Amino acid sequence: MDINNISKVVLRDLAHKLKQMDAGEVDPRWTLPFNLEPHLYPLNWLTGRYYTGSNVVLLDGYGSEFLTLRQIEALQRRKKYQHIRLREGCESCTALFYVAAGSAPVIRRYELYSLDDIDGLELRRHGKIYRHTPTGEQAELETAIRTYCQQAGIAVRHIKSAYCRFVPDRRRIDIPCSHYFRSYAEYLSSLAHETVHSTAAYLGRDLENDRDMEGYAVEELIAECGAALLLTLYSVEDEVTGHNHAAYICGWLRRFTAPDLMLDAAMNTAREAVDRIINGSDLAVKPC
Repeated sequence: MDINNISKVVLRDLAHKLKQMDAGEVDPRWTLPFNLEPHLYPLNWLTGRYYTGSNVVLLDGYGSEFLTLRQIEALQRRKKYQHIRLREGCESCTALFYVAAGSAPVIRRYELYSLDDIDGLELRRHGKIYRHTPTGEQAELETAIRTYCQQAGIAVRHIKSAYCRFVPDRRRIDIPCSHYFRSYAEYLSSLAHETVHSTAAYLGRDLENDRDMEGYAVEELIAECGAALLLTLYSVEDEVTGHNHAAYICGWLRRFTAPDLMLDAAMNTAREAVDRIINGSDLAVKPC
């Protein structure tokens, strides 16, 4: 694979799509690739009750639907749910409830488990479930990504929440299960994006940027350029993923006064990241 030449082709294609978007010839809107909508508030899977107040903050980042251990065990005693299991090594999170007791409220703590860590249960609120059969090219790209992740000590956790992320301190990628994605190419595009983020520790990039900082925007550009390059290298890129790459990049480039230069710089760094993913080299775990 000639990464240098193909990256030039990808860069030229992205630049062309961006010009079309700026001219109003192409819809610049990015489309969520999976059929999940973020919950307004976290909720209890069994009761349907929302967690509000301080619990919104306490449960942020853990998922969108939860069960207590007692509720899980009660479900397992029912024939319909006896197959459900907590994932080994998963961690609980805490919710607080205020109960009236005389003149002062009493705070009770409840340990919750995210549905992301419970195998055998689907979300209460989700859209269509898709069944995908990966093509040979898609399987080849997925194998390359998983080989890199294994060598780099990065776990891929499939979740049921409406977000994708790389968690540096846990050496983990969180991504919705592939059956929530409208196509397998879109699943691989999101996986590739997060995998490019994971190369930051090896290539000297800083992931500890606030979303409103310029560094955060730069990193998003790098990750999306890298995803576009990976999909093109393995002949997985299609019309839908190609549009979404350009639309996502278009949104972040609006933060910069010299977008063309930023796109060139992002692709150069993305090329290094993709080379690391495909070809390896010095993948001993390094601190992020």
